[in-house]
Amino acid sequence: MPKVTEEYIAKKKKEIIDAAYQVCLEKPITDIVLQDITDKTGFSHGVIYKYYKDIDEVIHDLVASINSNFSYVDKWEKICKESKDWQTVVRKTCQMGSGLLLKMDIGTLKISAYADVLAMSDPDRIVSLEASLKDEEKSPFIALLRSIKEYLDELIGNGVIHPSVTSDEILQYLYASVRGIQQVYLINECTGGRVFNKSYDAGKMFDMLSDSLIGIIGG
Repeated sequence: MPKVTEEYIAKKKKEIIDAAYQVCLEKPITDIVLQDITDKTGFSHGVIYKYYKDIDEVIHDLVASINSNFSYVDKWEKICKESKDWQTVVRKTCQMGSGLLLKMDIGTLKISAYADVLAMSDPDRIVSLEASLKDEEKSPFIALLRSIKEYLDELIGNGVIHPSVTSDEILQYLYASVRGIQQVYLINECTGGRVFNKSYDAGKMFDMLSDSLIGIIGG
C-alpha cells in the first residue's frame, strides 16, 4: 500500500474545509453536522473521520483558514509610521476598516455572524473553540485592537491625549461600532439593499466613526 503523503492529507483536509465553507453559506454553524460535510464532499463518514474526529475540529480548521487570510496589524503599523498625528491615525484606521469590509466576501461575513449566534446559543462550545486556536489562527481584528490599546496607552502616558474615558472603554466602543457596521452591511447585502433601500454606505459609517472617536479620544 503506497505511503500517504503530507501533501495528500493537506489536499483532503482542504477539500473538507472548502465543503464546510460552502455549507456555512447555506445554514448556520450551530446547525451543521458531519453529514452535511459528507453530502457536500461526496466522501463517506469513514473518510471524514480519518482527518477529523468531530464537526468542531472541522469548524476549528475553517475558522483558522479564514483568519489566516487576513492581517491587519502590519497595515495599521504602517499607518502609524506614516501619519503626522494621532487624529490622522484614527481617520486612516477607519478608512482601512472600510476598505477591508468592502473587499470581504459575503460568505466570510456570514460565518462571522453565525459564530456570534454560536457564542450566544452555546458559549462553552465557542470558548473551547477559541482556546484551541493558535495565536496566528485567532481573530486578526482582536489582534488589531490589542495594538490600538497599546498605542492609546502610550499616548495617554505621554500626556498627548486626555480622553474622557479609559482606553478599555474606547476599545469596547470601537469593537461594538465596527461589528455593528459590519452586521448591518451584511444584512443589507443579503436582502438586496431592501433594509435601507440600497442607501446604506458602510464607508460613510466608518467616516462618522472616526469623527466620534476623535472627539472621545481628544476628551
